[in-house]
Amino acid sequence: MCQYLTSDKFWISAEYGPAMDARAFYESKSKFEEVHWDHGVLLAGGHELVQRKRWALDIQSRLYMASVKLGYGVRREGTTISPVAGTTFFADRYGCTPLFRLLKGQGGKRRVDRTKERRRVRQE
Repeated sequence: MCQYLTSDKFWISAEYGPAMDARAFYESKSKFEEVHWDHGVLLAGGHELVQRKRWALDIQSRLYMASVKLGYGVRREGTTISPVAGTTFFADRYGCTPLFRLLKGQGGKRRVDRTKERRRVRQE
């Protein structure tokens, strides 16, 4: 994944990875039970509405494009555009997010101020 912060609150992202074509869960069993793999591309952009030291709340727009070869000379292509509301948890110097620490029972220990580090990275 490649993510670029265009300003203090705006970002864009690009990803390349696997794509899958398989029978949907509601379809009856048929000759199309095989699973086919190929490649896909995800382009995204977002705006952080709320920024805190350890997390951010943002809205995103994602464009996913995939192409899968079905094996008998036919390609299946698809495109999806999705609006998303999400939360980002920033990792601390130990590589742990606040949610991970909460699940491990460590609560709010070892709090680190990431705001200055994020601003320094964005300025460079």
